[in-house]
Amino acid sequence: AHLGLHRMSFGSRSLTSPSAADKAREQACKAVGCEACNLLGLPKTEHCGAIEFHHIKVGNVVVSHQAGYALGLWHHQGRSKPGWSRDRMLEKYGPNLLDHKVRFHAQFGSDQTMLNGQNDRIGYQREEIPARRKERRGDSPTARPTKIFRGFA
Repeated sequence: AHLGLHRMSFGSRSLTSPSAADKAREQACKAVGCEACNLLGLPKTEHCGAIEFHHIKVGNVVVSHQAGYALGLWHHQGRSKPGWSRDRMLEKYGPNLLDHKVRFHAQFGSDQTMLNGQNDRIGYQREEIPARRKERRGDSPTARPTKIFRGFA
């Protein structure tokens, strides 16, 4: 039965469309600017580009619309400001999530740390990111049940 929910694709997984509360939180996050630039102590006028919303994934699954934080174009997608070289961007703003994920998290903290910082900045209740687990055959909700061999008749 259709419940009036729309699906959004993020990689190989989907989420329902964001609720009004999800959209309000995302806008609040964007209003305070890039979380990585905030951690660098930069004023909003010097942030690394237009602000986007990074949805946190565990494995290849988007956790929720609530589990995310704002990042500028450089920190999110590695896109330089007009007239700036990538080297200049890296020198001023540090690593970006797309090209330097390990270095990004080493400098700015884990996704959970970034989420907590953004939530503190906007005065929002924290959401815990579930632990990553290894998917096993049959874990998918659309997977067919595994037949069990019970011997020959």
